[in-house]
Amino acid sequence: MSGLDPRKMKVTELRAELQRRGLESRGLKAELCERLQEALDSELLGGDEEKGVCIQEVAGGDEELDLGEEEDEEQMPHEGQEEEEEEDSNPNEMEAAQGNDAAPVKKEEEIDSLADTMNKESPPAVEGEESDMGVESLNGAASKTDLGDLAAEECTDEDKSTTAESSQIKEELPDSRSAEPKRHGVKRIRDDEQNGRTYHEFKEEAYYSRSKSPVPPEEEDSEIDENLLCLDKLTCDLQLKMDNDRFGGRPLFFEKFPSLWSGSRATHGVTKGKVYFEIKLTENLPQKEGCTETPLLRVGWSVGQSSPQLGEDDLSYAYDSRGLKVTSSHFDPYGETFGENDVIGCFADLEGDSVDLLFSKNGDNLGQAFHFEKEVLGDQPLFPHVLCKGCAFQVNFGQKEEAWHPPPDEFIFLKDAQPEDLARSLESIDDCEVLLMIGLPGSGKTTWALKHSQENSEKQYLLMSTDILIPQLKTAGPDSNQEDPKARDSLTKLATQCLIRLIPLASRRKRNYIIDQCTVYNSAQRRKMNCFKGFQRKAVVVVPNEEKKKK
Repeated sequence: MSGLDPRKMKVTELRAELQRRGLESRGLKAELCERLQEALDSELLGGDEEKGVCIQEVAGGDEELDLGEEEDEEQMPHEGQEEEEEEDSNPNEMEAAQGNDAAPVKKEEEIDSLADTMNKESPPAVEGEESDMGVESLNGAASKTDLGDLAAEECTDEDKSTTAESSQIKEELPDSRSAEPKRHGVKRIRDDEQNGRTYHEFKEEAYYSRSKSPVPPEEEDSEIDENLLCLDKLTCDLQLKMDNDRFGGRPLFFEKFPSLWSGSRATHGVTKGKVYFEIKLTENLPQKEGCTETPLLRVGWSVGQSSPQLGEDDLSYAYDSRGLKVTSSHFDPYGETFGENDVIGCFADLEGDSVDLLFSKNGDNLGQAFHFEKEVLGDQPLFPHVLCKGCAFQVNFGQKEEAWHPPPDEFIFLKDAQPEDLARSLESIDDCEVLLMIGLPGSGKTTWALKHSQENSEKQYLLMSTDILIPQLKTAGPDSNQEDPKARDSLTKLATQCLIRLIPLASRRKRNYIIDQCTVYNSAQRRKMNCFKGFQRKAVVVVPNEEKKKK
């Protein structure tokens, strides 16, 4: 016994030695060291008789020690996990310390059986959310580690034969377990290609529900005359930070999502005449170190029912700062590239039976960009439309005293057009509603939301989902290749993170919304709907029929 040095021993080792001697094993490490040192000193002074008693106790417990070590090797997912805390925080250890020499093995068997029962009965936890049952299982494994150490430490240097037998068992166990298909504690590897929209929605909802991020401050909404021709805050992208005068803007989440497009239409569109407006790229926003996104700007015209991504839908026409013209996601070379401090003029000739759209750069005419028959528009007006990424802009609909670059004589500013030639986009809604979709993946939530939005077009629903945000996170172009599954998975993750931040902002703008997510957590349902105080809040639960369930 004189070979033991309490100062170099771990907490579990100290407790094992104290328990074997029938001494109190609770307390801080310093107290345990002092207590064991006193015991060792008394043993040295007590003579050979007391020493023989200790050896007899160890020899009498060899069978139990070997059993406890073997069970510990089979149940523990990782070897060598020893608790070195100075506080006695494990209740299982406290109970074991109060028993006799056989108590550690008995207590270990009870914990093993309890852990196995918990592993079998506990349901699988959702990916990304901490499970209380999982925490208990981990605590059980930690307890087994401590109790296993208590039994193993009773093999002293004076009983080398017992130690040799135990080590032999430990060497043979891996071979006997090699045929087992699974091991407890081994984390399942998930293939990135299987991580779809639902996976990230579950994961981000679980993370956001536990986060303590501060709520974004309320926006200062200055009163604007309903008849004023400016950028439309009711129909613009939620991720656009509009200037107070509503004649300029920039991306709201540029630092967090530098690839996210944001834009807006004007409050009024035109049905006939020769009109134009100007737009100036005032600033390229500073980028974080390592960011490779290029600031881009698109300007042009679109109808009110088209996609918010200017140029990537029918009846949506744009001039891209990369020197491209784009409509229906078809890109062609046009004009020149433009950038910071450049002024782009956007002209629309709606006289006659056809429509001509052309652009200018810093006063230089770039020629005709688009030509189509007027009957294609039907009764829909063309709205000025701007879309930006990584830059700030200002527009001039004629509210300035002087134009940045004078237009040709036959064109007038949109503000100076005849009132009968202009059409308001969407008036403010006093009685707004929000529909929250609830249902499992593949149950038909998106199909129902799109159908309901089309059947009630007069309500002008804004559909909020990751599928809507994914195109706004991509930079389409003539050389766009088919995206690989990993890129799609990354976009889905970003879209989910962005959508969680946009929902609180949506509640501050009076319009109708449909939130298309799984939203199966009660906490997520409450958190999302609590934002929309003053709205008519409705939940739509989609349950598939038996045929869809089989598919």
